[in-house]
Amino acid sequence: MKVGLGSVSLITVFLLGAAGVAAAEESDDMAPSFDHSLAAPVHAFELTIGGSYTRGTGDISSSGAKLKDVAGGGASVELHAGYRLTGSLVLGLYGSYTAYSAGDNLASGTSVRGATGGLFVDYHFRADRTTDPWIGLSTGWRGLWLSPDTGKTSGFQGWEIARFSAGIDYRVTRAIAMGPFLGFSVNTFLSENTPDTDGYKAVDGPRPDFYFFAGLLGRFDIGGGERQEPRGQVEQARN
Repeated sequence: MKVGLGSVSLITVFLLGAAGVAAAEESDDMAPSFDHSLAAPVHAFELTIGGSYTRGTGDISSSGAKLKDVAGGGASVELHAGYRLTGSLVLGLYGSYTAYSAGDNLASGTSVRGATGGLFVDYHFRADRTTDPWIGLSTGWRGLWLSPDTGKTSGFQGWEIARFSAGIDYRVTRAIAMGPFLGFSVNTFLSENTPDTDGYKAVDGPRPDFYFFAGLLGRFDIGGGERQEPRGQVEQARN
């Protein structure tokens, strides 16, 4: 399975289409201004799908290859499944898959792919408004594989120590939001499986490396209820 820039474009079209349909179906519930009050979802299952451009930098080990030597930029698809504990706080699991361009030091025809998975927490600053900035923190596992046309696939596995992300959601309805996001992660690869090894072994002198990303995501809240503003705030917002 390969994910390219075309896949990210398809995700973008899907998110824009979903937002357009939702806006058409619930136009009667929307206020005329772009940024207005809207009850936040609470105790809901939240599904987030995103597409982004990703690029890594740094060393795999103190004596090994640099990330730029084996992988260039890539197109990522990520999926988050969480629980909206409050209007502002979301906890859950995340996973991603990335298809990278091959680095200059790799043989022609080598495919480079990566994946991550772990735990995340997001915090929304304006959960009761249609324009909602947020930040996120994640931690988990990271893998990277180099697959030549012939011969053994090399693999690296390690720890995505911390993934910091931020974005701005535009909430088309109570249950659907979309918007841009960006961020970076700090990682270290701890084990490797190369043509020179028999299975995975510990990386000699693991080093920190960094991934940077930017893209577009959509959120879909299923079930749950609404966090209503106090009556005075609602009346003030209407005025």
